[in-house]
Amino acid sequence: MNSKAIAQSMGLEEDEFLEVLAIFVEVSASDLLNIEAGIKDDDAKSVSDGAHSIKGAALNLGLTDISEIAHAVEESARQGKIQGALEAAGAIREKLEVIQSVTLGQ
Repeated sequence: MNSKAIAQSMGLEEDEFLEVLAIFVEVSASDLLNIEAGIKDDDAKSVSDGAHSIKGAALNLGLTDISEIAHAVEESARQGKIQGALEAAGAIREKLEVIQSVTLGQ
C-alpha cells in the first residue's frame, strides 16, 4: 500500500492518513465482531449492516480490495444468505492486520 500516494490523493499529509487508517482498523474490527455475531445468531441484517459500514469506509479510503469483499458480504446478506460471510470476514481481518502493521510501523 502506498500510503503517501493515497494520502496525497485525499489532500492529507501521510501522518494524517495513517491516523485515519488506524481509526478505520479499530472501527472495522468492531464491525467484524458484529458480522461474526450476526452469523452466529443467523441475523442477516447484522451481517449486512456491519459489511455496509466496512464497505463505505474502505471505499472512502481507497481500500478497494476490502470494500469489494465487504460489498459481496453485504449483498449476500441482504438476500438472506450469510454462508461464506465468516470466511470473508476472516479475509477482511487479515487485510486489517496488514494495515495495522503499516500504521504502527510509521
